[in-house]
Amino acid sequence: NKEPRIPLSLEAPVLDSCRFSLQGASIICTFSRPTLKGALPIDTDGDIVPDEVDMTQAHVGLFDCGRAFDADSAELLGPFGDPIDGGTWCEWTAPDELTIRLPLGAAQTVDVGDELFVRENTIYTIPRDKEYSMAAQGGVKISL
Repeated sequence: NKEPRIPLSLEAPVLDSCRFSLQGASIICTFSRPTLKGALPIDTDGDIVPDEVDMTQAHVGLFDCGRAFDADSAELLGPFGDPIDGGTWCEWTAPDELTIRLPLGAAQTVDVGDELFVRENTIYTIPRDKEYSMAAQGGVKISL
């Protein structure tokens, strides 16, 4: 990981699991703590420690999974678009839960054991009392 590790007081969120839904049409990914859902902490005074959150970067509604996952993961999941037409959507269903809606039918090629990795510098813990976290990093194997 290329991200420098500066000392921040809150723990970074960890991608705990990504599991297929019972119907197999979605993958539900859970994080260890509530996240900013793609909104970004920003440093306004040049000391490399965040001072506020840029909510304009938050992943709202249905969005391209490449905004939350690295390039290889996004390629595995497929292009952004309506699952009926062979596309994939991502959606934050809770601050600590992201749902991936997979393409329907033969266009769906994701399998148990495939790996998903978070995109660098994208998923952060919700700040508390002016305390911030580093970004989530790493990934998990998709399970049932």
